Amino acid sequence: MAAPDQAPSMADMLAEFSVSHTWEMLAVMTTITVLGAGIPAILKQFSERRAAQFAALPIYLTVLPGVTASVVLAYLLFFTNENLFRLSGGWTLILPPFWMLGSLFLFSKLVDFEAVPGFERLRGLFGVAILSLVTLLILDRFRILVIFYIGPLGGLIAFFILFVAFKLALRKAFASPPPTLEEQLKG
Repeated sequence: MAAPDQAPSMADMLAEFSVSHTWEMLAVMTTITVLGAGIPAILKQFSERRAAQFAALPIYLTVLPGVTASVVLAYLLFFTNENLFRLSGGWTLILPPFWMLGSLFLFSKLVDFEAVPGFERLRGLFGVAILSLVTLLILDRFRILVIFYIGPLGGLIAFFILFVAFKLALRKAFASPPPTLEEQLKG
């Protein structure tokens, strides 16, 4: 915790919020996962396509907070060097990423992710988030190493590789969906 004369850190504010809303957070995550797995399981008996379309909403509701929490956790761990377990309720900060992984594992058993509309964009979003964090971490931790040991040519090569990786991830995140079979037959 911050001293009385200091402003609280971002980690302290997040921990305080997550501790004060732990039960609400658990209730929402459980409801999304149970309904998101149960309804597509029922719909799958009638139509695989309808089950995949319905599963898109709980998958989005699972992935977006999970990715956001993962980015915040990575920031707290790598850039502020916070010890999350010294915070009261720091364990609740790691709950959303694990919930996302567990829910996605459960959803993968019910629905083919390739059939879920827009799932490729979610993969691209996750790729952009990971690339952004890795790039910032490299710039933050290894700036002296890059300047003195790699040299200007190595720095340009590393920049080019990161630029291409970002371009591919952004293309995947914001690409237009492929045409449906009906659209291909019409045109």
